[in-house]
Amino acid sequence: MRQYLPADTTMHATVEGGESATAKASADEDSHESSGDKRDAAAQDALKKAATKEAAKQRKAAEDLALAETPEQIASQFKGTTTQLTSWKAAMVHIRAAGVCLFLFSMFLFAGTQTLRIISDLWIRFWAADTYLLIPKLGKNEGNNQYLFGYLGFVLAFFVLLLSRDSVFEHFKNKAATKLHNDMFDRVLRAPYLLFLRTPVGEILNSFAKDQYIIDEELPDTVHMATIYLMILITSLAIITASIYFYAIMSFVLFFAFWIALRIYLPAATVLKRWSGETATSVFVHVDETLSGIDVIRAFDAVGYFMQENVQRINLHHLAMFNTEMTHLFLAFWCDLPSIYPPSPLHLPISPISQYKPALPDILV
Repeated sequence: MRQYLPADTTMHATVEGGESATAKASADEDSHESSGDKRDAAAQDALKKAATKEAAKQRKAAEDLALAETPEQIASQFKGTTTQLTSWKAAMVHIRAAGVCLFLFSMFLFAGTQTLRIISDLWIRFWAADTYLLIPKLGKNEGNNQYLFGYLGFVLAFFVLLLSRDSVFEHFKNKAATKLHNDMFDRVLRAPYLLFLRTPVGEILNSFAKDQYIIDEELPDTVHMATIYLMILITSLAIITASIYFYAIMSFVLFFAFWIALRIYLPAATVLKRWSGETATSVFVHVDETLSGIDVIRAFDAVGYFMQENVQRINLHHLAMFNTEMTHLFLAFWCDLPSIYPPSPLHLPISPISQYKPALPDILV
């Protein structure tokens, strides 16, 4: 009889019971599948959270590393490894900005002007000694007139060379200043955005304004006066050494003393110059930040505090500038000291050194 019954009867269940058992089994399978999906979703969420945390840690580590980077390391990421700019390299940058040929022509005019001045002084010596015997040949008045006209020609030529020298050097200065200004401004405009995020605006303005002031004012005046005195020094040493041979040894001693003073001066001057620039930057930064937040400063009635802070920064900058000027005066004093000391070679007469006795006029020179 069992062979005519449904198969579920073998499991002691009716057809309805079999259907309910089948439905319950399918429901259990669905519940198991849904719980598995939830576990998979939870695992995926956990993996996403772990990945997010790891990415955040890596990002923070990268930010910390970027903040710890030096300016040289940052610069190497954009334009290669930076090199220290020596005084010789800085001079070549300034010369190339205006043109090497223009610089050489300007130096030639400097040398020519000083040489012509020496020749005009030598012409007066020839006139006093009547080296060319013009007075006996042409008479006293006519001979003196010839010497006078010759001296007048030297004076006019010196005046023309003097104007030419200063005009060419002025053109050299303006051309170099214009070229360097345009290059600096182009570098600022093309700088990476990271520069403006990491560098205060006041520091950029201070550096740009200071560099441009040096290029426009200090550097040309220093080069102009240094070249003039260099030409005078060379010609003076040549003339004196031709008359007093041992003066060459004395000159070597003086140059060696100057080198020692310079070795003492340069380290302190470099540090104080950097300090002066940093304190000036702090003043610029403070003024820029104050102007940017002037509304908040007035709202909280903090004007007095910011004025006091500004005065303190200016005083610190003036302290750095004062010490810098003192180092300049130190070098100037030790350079002038040999010229006022009585046994100085500058006061030696043409007579042998063993016969030298300092007199009061020598001491008062």
